[in-house]
Amino acid sequence: MIQRHCLIYFFCWIVQAANGLQAQSLAPLYAKDTKAAARERLYKNLVQNTIIKNFGLSLSDSTEEAWMDAMYAVQLTRYTAPWIKDRVTYAFSTIQSRSLAFKRSLAEMLYDTYPGIFEQQVSDLFNHTADPLLLAICGEYLLRIGNKYHQ
Repeated sequence: MIQRHCLIYFFCWIVQAANGLQAQSLAPLYAKDTKAAARERLYKNLVQNTIIKNFGLSLSDSTEEAWMDAMYAVQLTRYTAPWIKDRVTYAFSTIQSRSLAFKRSLAEMLYDTYPGIFEQQVSDLFNHTADPLLLAICGEYLLRIGNKYHQ
């Protein structure tokens, strides 16, 4: 009987001790970057220091990564301007000499930000690629346009 009482007290003590332990704190989750002012600062920084600066560079093998950064920033911010369409047209004029990663980045940006505007250029890219991922991105871009015509 004494052993049973000892086990009960021991069990109660462990439950009480474990009650105070928690794997995570109960403090509210907070991220300073989610504030409106921080988002606005990030947006302005991406537009000024990534999009405008990197699309301002002449397109060459050494600046492809900077252009890819700018294309990703355009996707992220949904920033559109008439001069960006001119830069995209320029990129398509030299697309055959560009890397596969550049072609993918361009196709992803167009799918997300400029659906339907560069149909002919994406169709040409679709017809002249052997890369399955680029083929899929271009095909989805073209299907997305086709679905708008058939609705």
